Amino acid sequence: MKDPGELLSKLSVLEPSKETIDTLIALVREAFQKIQLLEDEIAILKNQKPRPKIEPSKLEKTDKTNNAEGIKKNWTKGSKNQKLVIDKEEKIEVPANQIPHGSTFKGYKEFVVQELVIIKQATRYLLAQWEKPDGTYIAAKPPEATGGGHFGPGLQQYILHQHHANRVPQNRIQTDLNDKGIAISEGQVENILKEAGARFQLEKESLLPAGLQAESSQADDTGARHKGKNGVATVICNKFFSYFKSSNTKSRINFLEILCSGNIEYTITQEMLDYIKDYKLAPSTLNIIEQLLGSRFATCTSNHFGICETWKTFLQKHCFGKTTQRILTEGALIGTLITRETVTLETIFMSDGAGQFALLKHVLCWIHIERSIKRLIPLNEQDRVERDQVLDHFWTFYRELKAYKASTPEERDALKLRLSYRFDEIFSFRATEAPLAQALKKIRDHKSELMLVLEHPDIPLHNNASENDIREYVTKRKISGGTRSDEGRDARDTFTSLYKTCKKLGISFWDYLTDRINKVGKIPFLAELIRKKIKLAAAGP
Repeated sequence: MKDPGELLSKLSVLEPSKETIDTLIALVREAFQKIQLLEDEIAILKNQKPRPKIEPSKLEKTDKTNNAEGIKKNWTKGSKNQKLVIDKEEKIEVPANQIPHGSTFKGYKEFVVQELVIIKQATRYLLAQWEKPDGTYIAAKPPEATGGGHFGPGLQQYILHQHHANRVPQNRIQTDLNDKGIAISEGQVENILKEAGARFQLEKESLLPAGLQAESSQADDTGARHKGKNGVATVICNKFFSYFKSSNTKSRINFLEILCSGNIEYTITQEMLDYIKDYKLAPSTLNIIEQLLGSRFATCTSNHFGICETWKTFLQKHCFGKTTQRILTEGALIGTLITRETVTLETIFMSDGAGQFALLKHVLCWIHIERSIKRLIPLNEQDRVERDQVLDHFWTFYRELKAYKASTPEERDALKLRLSYRFDEIFSFRATEAPLAQALKKIRDHKSELMLVLEHPDIPLHNNASENDIREYVTKRKISGGTRSDEGRDARDTFTSLYKTCKKLGISFWDYLTDRINKVGKIPFLAELIRKKIKLAAAGP
């Protein structure tokens, strides 16, 4: 690079050359980069956080590239009218006085116009009343199509779709309806949302056991304010369904109770015994549990031996410690889920590494593992080079895993051993920086959870599905805030689950609401559709 002093001296020239300007721009950029590095170093020495550098992940890149005009290759514009349902057809003729003599009729040219018609309709029903000889009254009933309430099914459908699909807050829905001539209060809007949540809850609860029949599922959680207190919303999902459940705290017990779908029981089984043995509990505790194999403790019913006591009473009776109670409760809930065949020992759950989801066959998200390396802040140039070198190998290995998933069964047999060896080679790198060395050791310790894809190539490498689903809940939380009643919280969980599941099944949420509210029966139960799609996916092409 040329001497900066010499270049600066040329600034006195009224028309500096383009080469001089380009060189000066490069010098300024380099200076800014060095200043930023020095500011980061100073911030680290002062125990402060340096400026964050957020870059897009290189792990998930599509094969589609854009040309100079920004248009995707191999892309052609299709006609939107092909999927459009025509409700009305009208022929428009050319006035006879405008047709020259000798012209030939060539048919009709299509011209489609879409219109949305919103009509406010208030119907007054005059219900006949008769007084019977005994003095009581008998009156006619409103038509069944009205649903028996003062707000018809079409209006209820509009409110549900606006709130749960379009994320419109209740006060905005009220204002919108008032502007359209509907006399309704915000409280009445809230009651419609709550009552609908109760009516749809049965179908929502059926999603979880149906969706868990797939080879793998994902789990994630986020904060959810309820009655002015911090809570948590958990999502369990895969490509066939989404199931949301809000609760007060996050823990493994809470996650297992969610899997029980509201019917919580504690069953002492061999699977429970195997689970608690991993924690090396006292021999006396194991003896008590072994003697009760096959026992079931319901929340408010008698257990297997007819003794009227709840699970909590059983734990307190034997004076188990707090940690022991937690481990036994987790094991008993696992025993219940396996007994009901909700899950098996081969059920696969993927998460971002949260401990409450590390159950049965647990898989870790590769993108979250990448972030544990990427967020490291090197202290010097050597550390920076080592981190970037590890990331380069990481991304290359990730692409190899994607290629493995797309390969044939015969090709996979030859690739398994090589990929396993390659994993050990990459993450056994001896880093001079302690944080990088610790991150690599953590990855090596979780090899079985990261490399389960070798045995199950159909499972995803990341938990983007659960993160995308939980984002729906986060967006609603930002718009509408927390929930104020248990009914409102249940309604939000119910319709968020149904809305996301409909999208995954390719069903219009508007059509779904129309079918259910008007009792048409054209759209099957969502759980049935989930089971059919899982069977088709298992059968293969």
